[in-house]
Amino acid sequence: MYDDIADRCNEILSETNLKVKGERLESFIQELFESIPGIEIHARDVKNTKGSQEIDLSLWNDKHPEGLYFLEYIILVECKNWTGKAAASDIAWFETKVRDSNKSLGLFISANGISGSSRNNTAAHDTLLTAYKNKITVIIITLHEIKLLFCSADLVKLIKIKLCGLALGKVNILSV
Repeated sequence: MYDDIADRCNEILSETNLKVKGERLESFIQELFESIPGIEIHARDVKNTKGSQEIDLSLWNDKHPEGLYFLEYIILVECKNWTGKAAASDIAWFETKVRDSNKSLGLFISANGISGSSRNNTAAHDTLLTAYKNKITVIIITLHEIKLLFCSADLVKLIKIKLCGLALGKVNILSV
């Protein structure tokens, strides 16, 4: 899985068909998280009972000692493979989905990052920090960050770094 990770990321980013592009990102993220000890995909592309919200991936976390033992049992994942950055409104909508699912944690995979500045905590950065203060943790992971991974332990470490950053009032996004 990790031998061709940068190539897979580049392939996803270069796809021109929007539907295929989104499906490839979701499949790739599913494979990536399934490589973490104790993580299983519970569901994919599931709508709520009213049909008003969809979750891209729902992960079951067995809390394996070498995995995501420090996170909840159920982890919701949103994948956005847009050419631009995800806006504050996109983060707020995902926060609503997490809250409406009676969860307090979600992973937002954004191919090209999020809007605003981490220096001044503007736009999406502000939305993330406000959500965190309101007990909803949304962790942003970009494809650039994923390209830098060598093994599943690196992904676990990346998530830990991002959690610690949120606790300190910072949204950690590695720059391109």
